Amino acid sequence: MVAMVTFRMQDVVLGWQMLEATDSAFWVGLVAFAHNLPLLIWSPITGMWADRPKRRQMIAAALLLSAVTSAVLALVLAFGHASPWHIIALSFLVGSAFALYAPARLALLPNLIPTHVLPRASAFEYSSTRLMGFFGPMVAGVLVDVLDVAPTLFIQAVMFALAAAIFVWSGKTDGSRAHQGSQAHMLSGLREAVVYLGQDRPLLALTCLGLVMVPIGMSYQKLMPVFTQDVLGAGASTLGLLLGAVSLGAALAGFAVAATENTFSQGRTLLLSAALFSGGLIVFAFCSQVILAVILLFVMGLIAGVYLTLSNVLFQSRAPDRVRGRILSIWGMIWGLLPFASLAMGAAAERWNVQLAIGACGAICVVFSVGMALTSSALQEL
Repeated sequence: MVAMVTFRMQDVVLGWQMLEATDSAFWVGLVAFAHNLPLLIWSPITGMWADRPKRRQMIAAALLLSAVTSAVLALVLAFGHASPWHIIALSFLVGSAFALYAPARLALLPNLIPTHVLPRASAFEYSSTRLMGFFGPMVAGVLVDVLDVAPTLFIQAVMFALAAAIFVWSGKTDGSRAHQGSQAHMLSGLREAVVYLGQDRPLLALTCLGLVMVPIGMSYQKLMPVFTQDVLGAGASTLGLLLGAVSLGAALAGFAVAATENTFSQGRTLLLSAALFSGGLIVFAFCSQVILAVILLFVMGLIAGVYLTLSNVLFQSRAPDRVRGRILSIWGMIWGLLPFASLAMGAAAERWNVQLAIGACGAICVVFSVGMALTSSALQEL
């Protein structure tokens, strides 16, 4: 939770700093591109590492890397030597740290708890991190308005270091059973994961749905600094409130999923939530009032939270321990496509406007999710 609240602070700090430095929607999209690209580049490698025994050490190393990079940019900003490319470089390094952190953290949970409570524990853990996504952007927005960007980055560096210390001191073993294939060649290791995914038809269908819903449907958050300034005429605190509303809704939805496990069809719920979220994205695109935008984003967060929680639970719980890290790395690679969509959205917002870009993404997701609901029987088996 300490780590995730700090990672989510980056959404406000880096995006807002870039907007102040360039006043360009394209450059804001470039920050998101640099932050998420490492998930696509490094996930095949970090997924292999996450299938080795020392998952806790991976997590601590990733958080320490985040602490160092945040502190370096804070110093550069404090001395007035920062350029847009410094912000891009930090975004890439912190994104690389997250690509190391995410598969190890997700693969670690099933080693620490009994198997029969894994789906509910996974949903609860995911919701806890989303709840930190509520606090992180709001805290960051206030800190940026009150203290400026450099002191906020120093605070983030301290928080990353604290999270690393918690993981180091919390135990001497991670309980990992991930010894099989630990010495495997990267290509053969990935081949094993792809073969497993091809045999699990519902999980394969979920992957196909994610290939559209994540990079296209979730990319709107990366242009929220532009939407906040150009459409709502507000500042960093409002940006934090908007992003926080999404995460709060997602957290509450996740807790509800954990409480109602096995009382509904997961596949049909996934498809319904994907379609409803996509429609909500179209409505939100044409919202111009702050209060209404907060309410809409909270509702969209609730709906997206159902989709993302169930997706996260299924990727985390269906795969056996020997390939879990690599399966989760495939899920991470899907998120790694987000920067390309963010870059395209930034260019579209620069050429036309941010509202049209967000609305177009919603329309694409509506068509695909409804099409999946009408044609994918495998996903409805879940």
